[in-house]
Amino acid sequence: MALSGPVMADTLGPAPNQNPLLRIGVRLVGLLVLVLGLWFVHALREAVPPRPPEVGAAATVLPVPKPLPEFQLVGDTGDVFSRDALTGRWSFLFFGYTHCPSICPLTLGAMRDLRHDLATGEPPLDDAQWLFVSVDPARDSPDTLQRYVRHFDPAFRGAMGAPEQLERLTRAVGVFHERSPGGSEEQYDFDHSASILLIDPQARLHAVFSPPLDPESAAEAFRAIRRLANAG
Repeated sequence: MALSGPVMADTLGPAPNQNPLLRIGVRLVGLLVLVLGLWFVHALREAVPPRPPEVGAAATVLPVPKPLPEFQLVGDTGDVFSRDALTGRWSFLFFGYTHCPSICPLTLGAMRDLRHDLATGEPPLDDAQWLFVSVDPARDSPDTLQRYVRHFDPAFRGAMGAPEQLERLTRAVGVFHERSPGGSEEQYDFDHSASILLIDPQARLHAVFSPPLDPESAAEAFRAIRRLANAG
């Protein structure tokens, strides 16, 4: 005879009581899984840097600003030019040399136009500093630099220094510079990066303006960068 559903249940009998130690173990395992899951999420967030803000094509903002190392160069008036000179205000920083045939004159001219756009825009921004650092200390003395950069704009400043001090700074900000093959001891060229670096008031590399520099687009990007920095 076929057994009905209730008869089968009675036949199997009641379920045995669960062991209390087993219940505690299950809960501990669940808690451990939860803790490990939270740790994994935190580790994943730390491993993946935050996405940088979009400020237009003219500039690339670093996800996390990079602090500059200590260094000591010489300014174009003979004063010490160190990391402290880059604190307290925004700085546009370009590396080149006064004998450069094309890239440096074109870039400094674009920087002059950018400074003008910022100073005459709304709101006017005329509190940044504009710096040209020589990668050719053998030929670029402070006096030479001063005459060169002031030719483009009276507000521009120059700096130079010993190769090891220059290397400390260029290595930290990822600027390439190397003497080109050929030439003589007096006449030679340098291969060097053509980007303009934006240093924030905390002396950190904050953004990079890639060549060719369009002054109008760069001005809009800089205004956006400042708004975001002030909002943060």
